[in-house]
Amino acid sequence: MLVVGGCSRCASPAVTSDADSPIDTAQDLGAGAPPPVEAAPSVTPSERRVLLLGIDGATWDLMDPLLEAGKLPNFSKLIAAGTRAPLKSFEPTASPLIWTTIATGVPPEVHGIEDFTVESPSSKKMLLPTSNLRRVKAFWNILSDFDVPVGVVGWWASYPAEAINGFVISDQANTIRNKSYETALGVKSLASSASLTYPPKLAEAISDTMALPSSIPSTELARFFDMPPSRLKKIAESSALEVEDLPSIFKFAYLIDRSFVESSLLALRRETPRVMAIYLNGLDAAEHHFWKFMAPQKFPNMEISAADIKSYGKVIEQYHIYMDEVLGELLQHYDPSKSTIIVLSDHGHHINPTHDPKSESHYSRVCSGGHEDAPDGILIAAGADIKKGLPKLEASVYDIAPTLLALAGVPVDEKMTGRVLVELMERSFLEKHPVTTVENHSRGWKYDKDPIPSAMSEALKTKLEALGYIN
Repeated sequence: MLVVGGCSRCASPAVTSDADSPIDTAQDLGAGAPPPVEAAPSVTPSERRVLLLGIDGATWDLMDPLLEAGKLPNFSKLIAAGTRAPLKSFEPTASPLIWTTIATGVPPEVHGIEDFTVESPSSKKMLLPTSNLRRVKAFWNILSDFDVPVGVVGWWASYPAEAINGFVISDQANTIRNKSYETALGVKSLASSASLTYPPKLAEAISDTMALPSSIPSTELARFFDMPPSRLKKIAESSALEVEDLPSIFKFAYLIDRSFVESSLLALRRETPRVMAIYLNGLDAAEHHFWKFMAPQKFPNMEISAADIKSYGKVIEQYHIYMDEVLGELLQHYDPSKSTIIVLSDHGHHINPTHDPKSESHYSRVCSGGHEDAPDGILIAAGADIKKGLPKLEASVYDIAPTLLALAGVPVDEKMTGRVLVELMERSFLEKHPVTTVENHSRGWKYDKDPIPSAMSEALKTKLEALGYIN
């Protein structure tokens, strides 16, 4: 396990305290400093296209049996064409923290996104962490500095959408998510529509991909649930998120993913970003809520009815198959001879030892899967410039941002905790694009201490608890 503050199994500098954090002062952050670094004449950005697909909660423990059974053909082809490895994570396994670390290459105490919610100094309300709180540049900001076109979809804490060389479909640019908050939590408005995407007009272009909660056909849910058509129809037609009802929780999580997938595909038909990053969290939600029905033998002291096992036992397997289909759709937009594909997760998943249907804690009551001790996530890299079948790759969530920059032919920030996974890269690529560094990409970066208000309140915690993200 990798713990925040140090990298125990990779060649990365340790971060042990605020005093020796790589970036922890206004001077380091570049207050009043010159503009961001320009591309040096010796820097040659790569012409290769890179797709980064982030799947929250994916774990080899579940994927390997499905791969062996031939149920994940697109993942299987990708692994055969490249290298797979475990990906070290850290505690606490809170999605905003880890996915911002993946985007920045530094730990939460450095990048500033440290919880699912943050108290606004001005209003004293609990709000979602927003992009203006991030104290360092994410890879999409750095790539933009070097004129590399980039696209970002659904990434945690990406609202308000930042102006970049490319496009951003922020984590709040989703009608499903908005409507679920509105109906279940009484929230009227989540965000300024002008800030949901960049450029702002992209919000209108993707509007057809953002379906309403009651618009899903019951036949679409039938692949996940084995239950009577009347029950499926009732779930499909409901516009409210029922936080104690597992199928309702699943439906909203699935529709969030489906909407981001459709908007990603639409964007790829319109644009050709050099680097594309997509985040999906539905698998993690499925694992949290349906683990005991997939593996009832792991809960010997719990009564799990045969009817429930029949109804819910295939949810997690089918979600993996859905993710495989998504990967296949995305790969249709990439020429394997000119592209690099990276698939990763922020952590793995296993049973939740605190699960008890009678617990007073909502999380313990409804979530039979968990990841509190930071089990390893997954990493797959394949395509142009990536070695095949590399054994014993040591990698962590800190290493993704620097590696992504190197694959794009852009200098790596010396302040990053992670390292470039050079052992993944073919010699011919490294000879043409040797890894270079700069002292600090984030010099001159401006950030705030107050999140952008988006009508979030204490009710937001209920939604996050329903999805198993906080307890």
